[in-house]
Amino acid sequence: MLLPDMLRKSKQAGRIAMQAGLAMKQLNNRTTLPISKDTFITLFLILILVLMFFPLMVTFNDILTRIVVNLVI
Repeated sequence: MLLPDMLRKSKQAGRIAMQAGLAMKQLNNRTTLPISKDTFITLFLILILVLMFFPLMVTFNDILTRIVVNLVI
């Protein structure tokens, strides 16, 4: 009778320890996730700004080219 009780308690202790370990892993994942998310958002916004700037640069380049070509001719 004493042996099954000890086995049951050790199994419960093992489950509790496993759950505590999983909880710590989840907590660590939550703390590192926002950092990578912030980095992604920052890089994404920089990419958006660069892609929005390119058409303006090409248009300005085309206008300057037309002005110079008209002055030369």
